[in-house]
Amino acid sequence: MKNKFIYLIILFASIFFFNGCDSPSGSKPDVVSKPVLESPSDKATDISITPQFRWTGSADKLEIAINSGFNSGDIVRSITVSGQEYTLPSSLALSRGKMYYWRAGKTAGSSVDWSESIYSFTTIY
Repeated sequence: MKNKFIYLIILFASIFFFNGCDSPSGSKPDVVSKPVLESPSDKATDISITPQFRWTGSADKLEIAINSGFNSGDIVRSITVSGQEYTLPSSLALSRGKMYYWRAGKTAGSSVDWSESIYSFTTIY
């Protein structure tokens, strides 16, 4: 009887060790890598007022602002995206001859993992 008890303890311990106990469902959180910005490249000039944005990695948010701090009053566009590129439609065109900042991010729970970099660009006149 004593050997069966020890066997059961070893069995349950190995189940927890190999399966983990991170959550009641037994699911493990996904690792989210931050998007890496590609274009418009940092400090680019003469960019269309309806630019095409590109990044590597996964993103579901794109923000364009007039200040690199991305404070709520500075954000001019906050867009839900998918894939690795997005072209701003003419209905959301930016102002001519103005500097903008952009970043891409991936939602992770209730927050967004934003790209490490923030790029700026200036639109055409």
